[in-house]
Amino acid sequence: MRLQASCYLRLKDVENAIATCLQISALDSLDTSAQVTLGYLYQASGNANNAELYYQLVLDKDPDAYLALFGLGWIQLDRKNLDDAHEAATRITEIAPEYAPNYVLLGRVLTVKGFYKEAARAYRHGFSLDPSLRARYGVLLQELTIRHRLEP
Repeated sequence: MRLQASCYLRLKDVENAIATCLQISALDSLDTSAQVTLGYLYQASGNANNAELYYQLVLDKDPDAYLALFGLGWIQLDRKNLDDAHEAATRITEIAPEYAPNYVLLGRVLTVKGFYKEAARAYRHGFSLDPSLRARYGVLLQELTIRHRLEP
């Protein structure tokens, strides 16, 4: 069943991926990976409420589940709950300091909060951990540096 869910994910068939992950979650309520995936899928499909529900179910079982915190952080940022988003990103830096995508989230939160130098530092750190992130998110650092006259 996990292979089937993986195939649906690769095919970007969100509806069937969700249905399969729901079955996996029902069969094994202790395994949080299907619930994190459900959170991600609901978030990707624009259903933040269901995504938040599944991320919270995961965090109830494992407060250090950084992928669930990461998803919640983006949801909180989208909802303009900046302190909650900042708290999630900061917590992830404590429990998974090598998780590079989190520094993009942290950079976005800090930018919106007006902490431009700190945001630039977060982006740079994330790019140093995973240089491939620069291709997708480097423009955020570039714009921040130019707009706020920060050192490159």
